[in-house]
Amino acid sequence: MNRRISIAVLFIVIASLLLTAAAPAFGLVQLTIRNNTHYPVYVKLEGKSFYYLTVKYEEKEFTVRTGEYKATLWGCGSKKIIRKLVISRNLRMVFPACNSIPRSTESKVLRIYFPSKKK
Repeated sequence: MNRRISIAVLFIVIASLLLTAAAPAFGLVQLTIRNNTHYPVYVKLEGKSFYYLTVKYEEKEFTVRTGEYKATLWGCGSKKIIRKLVISRNLRMVFPACNSIPRSTESKVLRIYFPSKKK
């Protein structure tokens, strides 16, 4: 009896790992947004699917469809950025503190810098 239970648990674990690995094949990926500003961040994604995401000073995870999006990003008060965003795999977006200096980024991490006010 114990051997049957062990085999059943092993089968369930392997099946869940395979389904997790196959999620991008179904067109769904994980978008993680980390907000290090002291303002709420708003992300609007327009494409085959439409998403309007809000993240306060924290990190949140969302499940989105893969594809090409017109991304409108608001943060640091009333600053706005519009750009094309292709989501083909799990992606982590990081919003550094307002008016911070841009630095290099690792793959799978997209850092969004809002421009400082022009003098």
